[in-house]
Parts: sequence; C-alpha cells; structure tokens
Amino acid sequence: MPPSTPATPEGELRTAIDRGEFVMRYQPILNVADHSWAGVEALVRWEHPDRGLLNPDQFIPLAEETGLIVPLGKLVLGLVCEQARKWSRTLPDIHVAVNASVVQLAHPGAADDIKDMVERSGMRPGALMLEVTESAVMEELDTVREALEQLEEFGVQILIDDFGTGYSSLARLGELPISGLKIDQRFARGLGHDPAVMPVVRAIADLARAHGLVVVVEGIEDGEALSGVDALGCEYAQGYHLGQPEPAPVIEELLAVPLQAGSGLA
Repeated sequence: MPPSTPATPEGELRTAIDRGEFVMRYQPILNVADHSWAGVEALVRWEHPDRGLLNPDQFIPLAEETGLIVPLGKLVLGLVCEQARKWSRTLPDIHVAVNASVVQLAHPGAADDIKDMVERSGMRPGALMLEVTESAVMEELDTVREALEQLEEFGVQILIDDFGTGYSSLARLGELPISGLKIDQRFARGLGHDPAVMPVVRAIADLARAHGLVVVVEGIEDGEALSGVDALGCEYAQGYHLGQPEPAPVIEELLAVPLQAGSGLA
C-alpha cells in the first residue's frame, strides 16, 4: 500500500472544520461605571489532534486567505449562539461579542445566515455583538455595508475592533452602522504609565461619544490601566487584569458572582 500523501495546511483546516475540532474560550468584559460584568468576548481555539490547543493567529490568516473563514465563521457563531442560549437562563443580561471577518460578511447571504442562527438559538439579537477590524471594514466598506445595515436593523450590535490602528476616515465614522469602538490594546498598555497615551485615548473616547458610540478598551493588564479607563469615562474594559479567556463553565461561575468593593479590580 503506497504511503499516504501529507495533508496540506488548507486540507487539514478544512477537515478540522468538517469534524468540528474547535472550541470556544470566553473573556469577561467589565462595565467600568458600576463594576458589574457586562458580557464576554468569545475567542475560538482549534483543538488540533497533534499540536494541541491552537490560538487564532495560528489558523485564522489561512482561513481568510482560502475562504474557509466562511464555514469556520458559521461554526463559531453556531457555538456562540448555543452558549448564549444556555446563559439566557442563568445570565440573562450578558452580552457575547464575537469576531466577524469581512470575508465572511461579504459572502452572499451572510446577514441572513447570521440572523437565522440567532433566531434558531432563541438568543436576543441585542445580546450578540459582532467585532469587525477597523482596517478591514474600511477597505471593504462598500462590500459589507449592506450586511452590517441588515444586522443592525435586526438588533445585532456592531463594534469596530482594534480602533486607532487603521486608517479610517473620521468623516465617514458617522456613516457606519455601528454601536461602538474597541480601542486597540497597544493604547491600553500605556494607560496609567505613559502620560502621552491619555490624551490619545481621551480623543478617541470623545470622538465616539460625539457619534453616540460606546467605548470598550481592551488589553487592561493592571489596576493603573483600569483606573485610567475609568477616569476617561470609557464604558467597558477587558483584559487579563479582569480575567483570562476560560471555558464556558469557568466564566459562568465568575460572572454569576457580583463584584465587591475591594475586589482588586479598582
């Protein structure tokens, strides 16, 4: 019997999608004003049979390059919607954010597919937040605008991810069917440490407020950075100081317990 041909990376990823070799991890998001848990971000991992648990940067670029991001995105959103359905009984006010590729959103029928999955799961459309990278959405705005508008009308919230690292036209920001901005973590790392960072983040937050948008600051890794977010009046914060990405049962236990004064998150 001739030796088998080694699988190509694309073929291996395609097989993994067909077999459902992906799991979700969830990272908590804090409501800065009242120190309550506002929601989570869903982060996909590949349970590779030989290489172990792989982070997104090890397979998402290939998925986008090959178009496999479309079936992978459907798989991920299905897992997220099912988890949100379960949480609707125990954590009814929790929002779930998940990354969406512009390749996925530009695919014909993308908005209808997402709406159908949300409806079949029984989750509230407003509990779902789709995060789309700033540079990608501005490059493909004309292509994905219709899908974003349909999803916003349906009730899904749209966030611009990694804001501040792309080249979006500020004049066009008000045209986008979005609910908020997620400030890139490279800014958060300087909050409370680098005096030059505060004015930049303040300018972004003021810009968001001028357009009626909420602000999420990611990459919060210490109390000083969180205090900086609070001082700037940003609504939400996320990062390792608040919680690492964890399996759903671990996150459910965390979010079910109200934060107390003196919890170390100040």
